Amino acid sequence: MSIMSIVLPYDYICRNSKISWNDIRYGIERKYLQPKAAIEHAIKLVSESDEYDEKTLELASLSFQESIFSLLDQIVETLTESNIEELNDKWLFLILKWVYEHKEELNDPLTIVEYVYSDFDAPNKISNLIRYNPTDEPNLGSKELNEARMIEKWKEFIEQQKDIYSDSSNAY
Repeated sequence: MSIMSIVLPYDYICRNSKISWNDIRYGIERKYLQPKAAIEHAIKLVSESDEYDEKTLELASLSFQESIFSLLDQIVETLTESNIEELNDKWLFLILKWVYEHKEELNDPLTIVEYVYSDFDAPNKISNLIRYNPTDEPNLGSKELNEARMIEKWKEFIEQQKDIYSDSSNAY
């Protein structure tokens, strides 16, 4: 499995973070979300509020087989541009959290973390989760113990990031 095959379900990202249209577009452009997530987001906004624009209603009315890109671009154009670093950080959290939660299903979850690390241009904040990076930590005497420590650090990273990104409400 490589990072390119990780596609997060829309409901998963909503349960784990405040989601904006910029987040949706970023996720779809990088193939972390299927295009239908834009329709799901529009449906959610229309069903939860009376305050939505015509383009959101139009997007909510599309079938999952129709193209969303033109409408999504029109919606995002009306918004304040998001900071790319903030978008990267949020998606790094979401992907690493999803992989962590599914690590038992993977042959080598730390390899997936290494793909994520590469895909996100080697962010320093997770460099201690990468086996081939040098470390200041003492060798624990076995590959298994050293990797178990990395997995614990991975869990700590997710817990720290959860405090930043988790929110039961959604950004519109």
